[in-house]
Amino acid sequence: MRNGEALSFAFLASLLGGCAAGPATVVRTPLAERIPASLTTCAARPEPGAADRQSDVAAFVVELDAAGEDCRGKVDAIRKIVAEDTGRTG
Repeated sequence: MRNGEALSFAFLASLLGGCAAGPATVVRTPLAERIPASLTTCAARPEPGAADRQSDVAAFVVELDAAGEDCRGKVDAIRKIVAEDTGRTG
């Protein structure tokens, strides 16, 4: 290749680099929009009823534990969503 051809080739190559696509724009959905509304409320704490018998107290404890487990499960789900987001964004 002669010097003139080499220069022309280098010039054309630099022009073609200018036509390359720029960095892709990534649109991220805000974290708050990716957390389902169903995860933002917990089951209501049961009202204590009559405690005349041990079975009444036991039933209340079971209902109370179920409400707590509902809330713990939802908090864990939100925690996983946040961890995924942190993993993607650093």
